[in-house]
Amino acid sequence: PGQRVALGPYFSIFQDSSGLLPADDLYSRPSAFVPLSQAVSGDPLSYYWLRTSFKTASTMDPGQVLTFDNLTYVDVFLYSDSGLILHKVAGAFRARSELDPDDGRFHTILPLAPGRSYTLLLQVHHTKHFQPIYDFELQSRRTFYKNDHIRLFSDAALMGAVILFFIYTLVSWIVSRFRPYGWLLLFITGIGMYVLGSKGYLIEWFAPEDPAAGWLLNVHFLHAGLVG
Repeated sequence: PGQRVALGPYFSIFQDSSGLLPADDLYSRPSAFVPLSQAVSGDPLSYYWLRTSFKTASTMDPGQVLTFDNLTYVDVFLYSDSGLILHKVAGAFRARSELDPDDGRFHTILPLAPGRSYTLLLQVHHTKHFQPIYDFELQSRRTFYKNDHIRLFSDAALMGAVILFFIYTLVSWIVSRFRPYGWLLLFITGIGMYVLGSKGYLIEWFAPEDPAAGWLLNVHFLHAGLVG
């Protein structure tokens, strides 16, 4: 209970160049998949299907959270002996309205029951032009929310320090009119906004329905910081 399980070693993979194959078809064709550890890297922009089967422990808490990082589009299909249980979507570039209210762009809650057998089928389409990293993990809700609260607290503390540094530099520039303080303000603003954008906060605040457009601003914040 509470243990985080990395799913990478248990995945098999299938490349779907068209992106049009239905999940039910691939669920019924396990022989089409090859172990992820033996797969040859293909086109980073192609569609990939990941598959793993598992049986839950009889002592686990009902409901588990599937998490990952960076991938832009992920379709989650969960099957049991009775067939398809759910289909959800996630990913860095998913519009907020497409997500389940209890899910996020990088996590999906799965209704897993204790002592049951399941097959997890994931369609991944990564559009950031580098080879996708399949860092999927399965963990209990308690563990996920505990780690998420720690992450939010850490991010808030870091950005609070940046804001104090910005205010101190702004006051120093107003009082002294020393020009390097102005360049330092540009550096702090650019890098601070770049961090907020990279962590997804600016997308959630200002572009929840068009994350890809919000992501494009990151490089400009970085350039502003470098100029400073």
